[in-house]
Amino acid sequence: MKTKRFLIIVVLLLITISYIISLRSSSEDNTPIAPNSPNAPPSPSFQPAVFFSSDTYQGLDIELTFWHETHDSPSAIWGPFVPFFNEAPIVERRPDDYIWHFVADVAGTFECYYWDNFEVDIFTTSTGDITVYRMSTTSPEIYSYRGIHIGSTMEAVIAAYPDAGLDFKEWAAELEAGVSDCFDYVLDEYQGSFAPILSFYFKNGIVASMELHYPAKATDEYTIRGIG
Repeated sequence: MKTKRFLIIVVLLLITISYIISLRSSSEDNTPIAPNSPNAPPSPSFQPAVFFSSDTYQGLDIELTFWHETHDSPSAIWGPFVPFFNEAPIVERRPDDYIWHFVADVAGTFECYYWDNFEVDIFTTSTGDITVYRMSTTSPEIYSYRGIHIGSTMEAVIAAYPDAGLDFKEWAAELEAGVSDCFDYVLDEYQGSFAPILSFYFKNGIVASMELHYPAKATDEYTIRGIG
């Protein structure tokens, strides 16, 4: 009887020790994993600005970018262009005068690349140089540089872009009343000029689509066609 009790006690002690060791191992392995790592779990709050510095960015401006959790590089207005999806896109040729007239003297083609919930307008020169001049998405897998995505709330957008230069109280009231469904963010250095725009479109107070684009109307010097 004593032997049986002893064995039970020994087994319980071994189980307890094994559990303590497993807890200690898991607590010690606290190395952070970047969201774009293959080992990272899906995250609804991916914020590229936390993991990717603007100091080394070579494009027009890192704020004018869209990101995907599985890629280290963004797609951006004026490039670079990163195809986020493995599927081949549907490609639609645009008219030669689709965008601003000063490009008309450059030989090349205007095309729109369509994936499910993601589209990119591109100008490709005869030498193969690519310019991205519009991107739009309804995919929850795509993020702005500050972490806004399809499904983000009105409050999240305001918190992410406090420098948008809006009267947020007035804008929120217009959004809730259905007077407006759009939040436009224009970088300070482009204010009052022919500016690239980051737009968030809302439905029921939630971001339903995002777009990086140029304005539908510009100055006499620059004329946009087909974008809006």
